[in-house]
Amino acid sequence: MIHNRAYQWLLRATMVGIGGFIGGALRESIELIFKNASPIGTLIINLTGTFITVLLTQILVKKLNLLRQIQIDFLFVGIIGAYTTYSTLILEITEMSVIPAIIYMVISLLGGILMVYLAQWVGEEAIKKWQN
Repeated sequence: MIHNRAYQWLLRATMVGIGGFIGGALRESIELIFKNASPIGTLIINLTGTFITVLLTQILVKKLNLLRQIQIDFLFVGIIGAYTTYSTLILEITEMSVIPAIIYMVISLLGGILMVYLAQWVGEEAIKKWQN
C-alpha cells in the first residue's frame, strides 16, 4: 500500500515536472517574441492559457471523460500551470503608473472572463459537431 502510494506520488510529480518544462518553455518563447512590448506577452500568455484550460476541460474532461488524474496533472498542473503567470502579471502591475496598471488589470480580468465563455462555447460547438 505504501509502496503504491509512493509510486503514484513519484509518477504524478514526474508528470507535473515534464509538463512544467514544456509550459515554461512555451511561456518563455512568447515572452521573447514580445520582449519589447511588455506586458503584451504576459497578457497573451494568461488569456490563451485560460482559453486552453477551459476548452480542454470542456472537451476532454467534462464531455468526453477521457483524462485520468495523471493526464490532468501533466496538462493542467504541469503545462498550463507553468505556462500561465499570475505572479508576472502582479509584478508588471507594480512597475506601472496607476492608470496603465488599472487598464492592464481590467483587460486581464475581463479578457480572462471572456476567454472562459468563449472556450466553453467553442467546446460545446466542437462536441456538437463530433456527435453529428
